[in-house]
Amino acid sequence: HDKAIISFQNADFQWVEDAPTPTLSDITFTLQPGTLTIVVGPVGSGKSSLVNAILGEMHQIRGTRSVQGDVAYASQQAWIQNQTVRDNILFGESYDAHHYRTVVTACQLLPDFEMLEQGDQTEIGERGINLSGGQKARVGIARAMYRARKFDFVVLDDPLSALDVHVANAVFSDGLAGIAQGTTRLLVLNSHYHLLQHADRVLVMSDGQIVGDGTLEQLQGEFSFLATSPRVKHADDAKETDQQSKQGSIEATLAADEGGNATKKTAKKLIVEEDRRVGSVRMKTYVNYLAASEWNGYVLTATILVLFTVAQVALFFCDWFLSQWSKGAIDLSQKNSMAVYVGIVVASLLLTFIRCAYYMEVCMRCSGKLHFNYIRKVLGAPVTTFFDVTPVGRILNRFSRDLDQVDNPLPYFSLWMMLYIFQMASAFIVCAAADPYVLILYIPVGYAFWFAIKLYQSSARELKRLDSISRSPFLNLVSETISGIETVRSYKMVEHFSSHCEELLNNNAKFFLLFHSASRWFAMRTDWLVSVIIAAVAVLAIATKSSLRAAVAGLGLTYAAHLTSSFQRMTTLTTQVENIMTCFERIAHYGSLNEEGYQREATSKDAIPPAWPQTGNIHFENVSMRYREDLPLVLKGVSFAVASGEKVGICGRTGSGKSSLMSVLFRVVEIPTSGRVLIDGVDVATITVHQLRSKLTIIPQDPMLFSGSLRMNLDPFAGKSDSELWEVLRKVHLSATVSTWGRGLDYEVAEKGENLSVGQRQLLCIARALIRDSKVIVMDEATANVDQESDKLIQQTMKESFGGGASTVLCIAHRIETIMDSDKILVLDAGEVVEYDTPSALLHVKGGVFQSLVESSKAVGRDTATSANYHEVKTPRASSALPFPDESRRNPLDTANLLSIATIWWLQPMLIRGYKSSLDEDRVWDLPEVDKARPLQQRFDAAYVGEAKKNSAKAEKKGAAAKRPNVNFALWQATKDTYVTALGCYL
Repeated sequence: HDKAIISFQNADFQWVEDAPTPTLSDITFTLQPGTLTIVVGPVGSGKSSLVNAILGEMHQIRGTRSVQGDVAYASQQAWIQNQTVRDNILFGESYDAHHYRTVVTACQLLPDFEMLEQGDQTEIGERGINLSGGQKARVGIARAMYRARKFDFVVLDDPLSALDVHVANAVFSDGLAGIAQGTTRLLVLNSHYHLLQHADRVLVMSDGQIVGDGTLEQLQGEFSFLATSPRVKHADDAKETDQQSKQGSIEATLAADEGGNATKKTAKKLIVEEDRRVGSVRMKTYVNYLAASEWNGYVLTATILVLFTVAQVALFFCDWFLSQWSKGAIDLSQKNSMAVYVGIVVASLLLTFIRCAYYMEVCMRCSGKLHFNYIRKVLGAPVTTFFDVTPVGRILNRFSRDLDQVDNPLPYFSLWMMLYIFQMASAFIVCAAADPYVLILYIPVGYAFWFAIKLYQSSARELKRLDSISRSPFLNLVSETISGIETVRSYKMVEHFSSHCEELLNNNAKFFLLFHSASRWFAMRTDWLVSVIIAAVAVLAIATKSSLRAAVAGLGLTYAAHLTSSFQRMTTLTTQVENIMTCFERIAHYGSLNEEGYQREATSKDAIPPAWPQTGNIHFENVSMRYREDLPLVLKGVSFAVASGEKVGICGRTGSGKSSLMSVLFRVVEIPTSGRVLIDGVDVATITVHQLRSKLTIIPQDPMLFSGSLRMNLDPFAGKSDSELWEVLRKVHLSATVSTWGRGLDYEVAEKGENLSVGQRQLLCIARALIRDSKVIVMDEATANVDQESDKLIQQTMKESFGGGASTVLCIAHRIETIMDSDKILVLDAGEVVEYDTPSALLHVKGGVFQSLVESSKAVGRDTATSANYHEVKTPRASSALPFPDESRRNPLDTANLLSIATIWWLQPMLIRGYKSSLDEDRVWDLPEVDKARPLQQRFDAAYVGEAKKNSAKAEKKGAAAKRPNVNFALWQATKDTYVTALGCYL
């Protein structure tokens, strides 16, 4: 690390290349090896932008930037993968047991591991939904600490703001000042300013510029908020406090193991496996599809069959009448015969139009109702039993690919399938009528058809299901990687994620290839069998010409000639429809989801006054709660009362149940295990979810903004005037900042507010809460991402707006100073209420939890990393590793000869395997090596580069600018061998 430095000289940076003004301007500083630099500044000053400039995530438009070394990075909002805790910390690194124990102990994760059923091997779910905000932050810090000994820099973008003062002190002293000591470190702070005393250097930012650069002592005179940073207690007192904290943490862990866990204890598998049916699609599924139109499915089925039958009989009657008329068997004049024939044709066309129009109308109605009903079901599904266990990629897959299949191809394919089925039925009847001897041929050919259909359908159906299911992990990975792209790049894990993406893509492509190969196999076999029928009809017509009437024979040959295309299309469409119905099966699964509050809403008889709640009294009565039935209690017998207009501060160590308390209040968890919650005497479980949540306001820990204008984000229901919106912006001290954005309230906010700092997002969420003016306000770490000066101003604003009995405020906070002015303090530990009284009363409780938190907030804690008594990380017994795929998984297409490729004979063993038993992922061949993502990419790159060189050579001769390579031509060059072979086989 000795030569690794970060240096910026007069550098300007911006997020968008054509932005009118730079986000960061005139940035000049140099980080010397082994130093600790802390960056501070108000909300929106450019602290996170500076971190991103170091990571190379911003456009540099002026000056110089030099980062000589590798960066271990922890983001402000922790990026967590849908993997185990250990995998999130290792992040692709090899497992070093001693170093790993050192890191997780320093990051205070051992007590959390003890509370998780599978220890650090617990799957923590998508976006870390199974961990609290503080736990996620510490996992992100541990990831950086694990790499600290190999990487040159450690950059932390204010992850400590999610931690209480006890844990933040311990993580800082054991992590940044311990494990990472000797590494060049940069830490952004919005809170915990007492840690500034350990900095070798402090950078103060304002309006995208570094306005202060020096030691804490040098800057305290210039910046008043630095002068008020808490001083360090005596070293011996600090160590004693820390040892008590550490001992208390271990005791809490042991107590949790004896009496139940304090956090969401996970089961062995958090994410529910995607449901997959096997076997043929049941007839009831088709009826259910038609019933989605909200008409009776069985009546619709019967009506459609009658319409198709009548229309097909009419069409057959046209052909029959024409054949009889041509041989003079119709006892009518020419004119009358023509009139009758025209009448039959018009009637046939009318019936054909009616059946098609009616069927398409039913399908269109089904599609519309399906989307509306199922999106409503999903949006109304409980968070804990659906969203917490269902990856976003799976939901996206069903509402994109699956729903698109049901909306678009299904009506078209199923209509033509029905047409061909009735055409085939009439063709077989006519052929048999033309010569009854054909019936003898129907037996062996029919058996051959049946066997081919069974081989094809049994395999193609499962391959289609596997294709749909295997697409979800790929979409999950893409979504997950995009959300944490800065972390992926900083750790130089792009190649690792690309390889993983290729694996998932190859896994999905193998099912796609086999499915379409099976379709071609089936089409070829049906061609052969239909040719046998046509030949038989023709031979029998010639052999029995003395007894066979010419008109009937001609009609039979005409219908037989249509069998080749009709039968192939009918069977192909039948299978395609069945495959698409597997998509409907997957979507229909969401139709059975229970909506939030559905049970209580159905039985609720109590009407609430329109002005409810009028006073804001809140009463928790012996509330116990678990997130799901298979998980332990996270709240245990919680009882307390909040009087009208009171402000109650809620505190406790990470994972103590603070946010879980709010989940019960807002009915995110539908029904507590026991107890009840009353607001103004009304049990919240007896009213609808909409009634409850529309009367409450929450400012969440993770600020959420939506793509759209700033006005829409502040006032989604457009009920306030612009002057009122500017007034709330002034109250949260954002009006001046918004004025500089150019478009004011029409400023376009990016998805999730990505074009704003986290602190600005948090302030906008507070402004949105001020606009609602509710009787009950919940602040869940609402000011964790803003600096202390802004926090004081916001607290003053909240007091002015909601104080004096105007509203009841529940305030969850890590910063003790944020809740010191509360009327009462509620202290939680391991899901239980351990203290509840006024702040002054709790400060006089000897050895009390609140008293210890207040004392810790006045001290830094340990000055240096201490040698901890490491505890063995709790892990489950190692499971036997899956063997590497053997030769039985190798695709025979790799070694198939031309005849096998031309007849698709190489696929036969797979179809037989699928016929004997349902295919699953382990019984399907891998993708041929030549068709895998990496070889295709290499061939494309070679073709693209070759095309670029040719263009350059041509341009050099002509003295003109070289044209860009043609991407389509490069794609053709990369895949032409496969396509030429396939085309030759098809022809």
